[in-house]
Amino acid sequence: MVRQYNSPVWTYKHNFETVMKAYEKRFPVCDKIPSFCGSEVVRETDDGIEQCIVRRCYFAIDMPLILKKILNVDKMVFVQTNVLNRDLKTLNIDAVNESFSSKITVTEHCVYYIHPDNLNWTCFHQHATMDVKSLFGLENIAEKFVLKQYNNNIKKGKEILEFFIEEIKK
Repeated sequence: MVRQYNSPVWTYKHNFETVMKAYEKRFPVCDKIPSFCGSEVVRETDDGIEQCIVRRCYFAIDMPLILKKILNVDKMVFVQTNVLNRDLKTLNIDAVNESFSSKITVTEHCVYYIHPDNLNWTCFHQHATMDVKSLFGLENIAEKFVLKQYNNNIKKGKEILEFFIEEIKK
């Protein structure tokens, strides 16, 4: 069954450049996000207007032992593609899980952009889908686990970004 998540638009009352500096502080590793084990850049291009960074991101997973055994994983790996357009002042982020993708597929699209009514503010929107395939009758457990982890990471991500914004302002 495919589940979808659409976040309400979140507004940071800070300019785009500040929000982007704060966002970049998450990489290559961020001790403020306990489940985030790190990342590595797979590919990077930059023509001065548009920068594209493809990263492999690693997350520790806290799931029931039976799921760990079925999926044969201790960490989740996501491939994340970030496209920063400096002229349009947008950052599009697409991520898909590489780990156990034959059993569970998680895709996410996020975008940061300038607030339409205030050029000094930055908006954030997030959309994700999750498709749990056959897991020998454990599909509901897997769905609950993935949704719980995902919701925790969304909340933590917003808190961390605000923390880094305040750090930059100082």
